[in-house]
Amino acid sequence: MITDAQIERWLREDVGHHDVTNQVPGETTGRLVSKEPGVVAGIEAAAAVFDYLDVAVTDRLEGGSDVEPGDELLRIEGATRAVLRGERVAVNLA
Repeated sequence: MITDAQIERWLREDVGHHDVTNQVPGETTGRLVSKEPGVVAGIEAAAAVFDYLDVAVTDRLEGGSDVEPGDELLRIEGATRAVLRGERVAVNLA
């Protein structure tokens, strides 16, 4: 089980307090796309990061799914600040 404390540690490690993306206004959408063939792993943790940041995970593959380059793993929408804050952590997890 991934806890809020773990997610907050990941976010602090990756972003810090002076990241310029903390100042971007508005709403956005995003997607995590496979760059290489493989098997989906860590997608639940990546989705948990976005859930923690109140970013809606609107679509995602299941862990264990086979993927090819260009396949969409995860689709999100929410506040731009939150999406940008969570994207690097999510990419590192998935």
